[in-house]
Parts: sequence; structure tokens; C-alpha cells
Amino acid sequence: MELIQKIKTKAKEKVILQAVNILPNLSDENLIRFFSLLGNVTTDKGLKKSVKEIENGFRQGTPFSKLFKKVLKNSSKKSKEKLVKNLIVNYLLLGPDMRRKAKEELGFMPPAFLVISPSMRCNLRCIGCYAGEYTKKDDLPFEVVDRILKEAKELGMYFCVISGGEPFFREDLLKLWEKHNDMYFLVYTNGTL
Repeated sequence: MELIQKIKTKAKEKVILQAVNILPNLSDENLIRFFSLLGNVTTDKGLKKSVKEIENGFRQGTPFSKLFKKVLKNSSKKSKEKLVKNLIVNYLLLGPDMRRKAKEELGFMPPAFLVISPSMRCNLRCIGCYAGEYTKKDDLPFEVVDRILKEAKELGMYFCVISGGEPFFREDLLKLWEKHNDMYFLVYTNGTL
């Protein structure tokens, strides 16, 4: 990344981080303004549309808008910083340009996010579910998952959905997240582990 682009990105990150620190105390009207500004900053048409939908959600007072405010109000400073850095800066601001560059080089547009099932195992045996039949030998090795996450970031994918089986069957899952702590992870879990 060029030096000028790095400086611009860092400046945007600082502005957004400062905004997130005051968001919990903002009125719905000012939250609408924030998302309008965020929509103007991203260069990806699909993400612009998503941000516009969030903005409209605040206009309509949807349950999501209430949950968003509650999460911001009750989250730690570190959690908010990681949310800004990983989801807003890396995923919304840097990712689209990286994916467009990859399209020029590879001839196809990489997806905006990655879905991976590092383990298909599950501690439950629900009738009709595929996950109960897998064993540890069926898990993707740490090195493979690590390489996939690294390559995903090189293509501009900073948002990763972890599926399964039950992802927390993996003892090294937290190590993967620690190693790739510049990504935003969403985990589908049965909540028992």
C-alpha cells in the first residue's frame, strides 16, 4: 500500500474511532448522520447499500438500532476499538479496494467475506444433522486454516464466518483468532462449549 494511502487510512481510522467512542451518547439523529458519513467513505457499492440500510434502520427505530446502541454503550473500550479496526477500517474501507485490485490481477472479484468450517465435529447428536459423524481426523489442520485466513486477507477479506459442526471443539480456535486479530469473526455455535 502506498504511503499516502496508509496515511489516509490511518486518519480515517482515528476519526472513526473517536466517533465510536461518542456514539453511545449520540441521539438517533446524530447516529443517522454518522452512518450517512460512513456510507460516503466506503467505495464498495454493496457496502454502501448495507450502510444505507443500517442508516434507515435508525430512522425507523428497528430492534437492530436499539441493540447496536446497547452494544456500544456496554462494550469495553478495547472491544469498540477492535470493532472499528477490524470491521469498519479493514473490512469496509480497505477490503473493497484490495478486492478490486485482486480482480484486475486474477480476473475475478473475490467475495467480501469468507465462510469456513475448521471442524465438522459436534458434541451434540441431533437427529438428521451431519455433524455428529465426524472425528478429529476430519478437522482442517491449523496450518491450513492459518494459510486460508492469510490468503483471504491478501484478497481483501477481513470478515470471516466460522461454521461447523461446533467450532469450539477445536482447542486451537482462539490461537487462530489471536494470530489473525486484524479480522472480524462471526461464529455459529451451539453455545455448549
